[in-house]
Amino acid sequence: MKTRFPKILYVALFLLIAAGVRADLVVGSKTDIELAGMGKMAMSGEQCFRPDRSYTRMTTTGISGMSAESVEIIRLDKEVQWVVFPAQTKYAEIPFAEIKEIAAALDTIKPQSGGYTWATSFTKLDSSMTVAGIACRGFAGKAVGVKADDPSDTSIIEFKQFFASDFDGEKELKAFRDAYKTATGLDDRFFSQIQENPMLQQYGEPLRQLAEKVDIQAGTPLKTSFVIKVSKDPMGVSGTKKLGGNVLLKIENEITSIKHNTIEDSLFEVPASYTKSELGPAMGM
Repeated sequence: MKTRFPKILYVALFLLIAAGVRADLVVGSKTDIELAGMGKMAMSGEQCFRPDRSYTRMTTTGISGMSAESVEIIRLDKEVQWVVFPAQTKYAEIPFAEIKEIAAALDTIKPQSGGYTWATSFTKLDSSMTVAGIACRGFAGKAVGVKADDPSDTSIIEFKQFFASDFDGEKELKAFRDAYKTATGLDDRFFSQIQENPMLQQYGEPLRQLAEKVDIQAGTPLKTSFVIKVSKDPMGVSGTKKLGGNVLLKIENEITSIKHNTIEDSLFEVPASYTKSELGPAMGM
């Protein structure tokens, strides 16, 4: 299992973005990510749903301004997930059995506090927001951590999420995501992915507390703002700044459209001319 575990980081990149029939359900989304030491990147695209399969096409623009396109195909009926790279005419295959192993490994990770004493707070926002033409209600949370042996070492986690219910397409979204979780054991909801990310283990306990509050909210989140800020330079440079002064991780995710269109069957298959590869090499790693 240890040889496969790093693949979590590759898979999580694609699963974090997935926001999961009359005609096929088509959901547009955009995501902006800022990560200390790596800069900023922007992702946008569409995810198409049928009861037993989904197709996601994303365009990612990095700090250099260069863009790359990737495709993810999930086939519940075949118990397989494909990550496709059109520019390289390659694809990687991830059987559900392997995803189940990853999910089981993630379940063994115990929430950690990172040596911080955490205080959390939660607020129901008074103001509403319209996302993709749908009225949403807002919810915010905050966790402040202070190191017991060094009070100048602080971390802050903040988020806002906007939920909607009973909109056209919600039942299809929920049905697919529930079926995916049942088939793989992996929960693709935002806070579940963040909480279980191995790179954020030291924030496991406050993230667990935030996730518990989010999970009891009715409806589907259509917009999420999330940030972790730290007082010390996240790249290890000496010196400190004010409370939570340096961005460690920032994510802005929003559903931009929800509609029904007829999608070609061929989109849910890997082109026959593409070459099968491991996920890392297919991504150029």
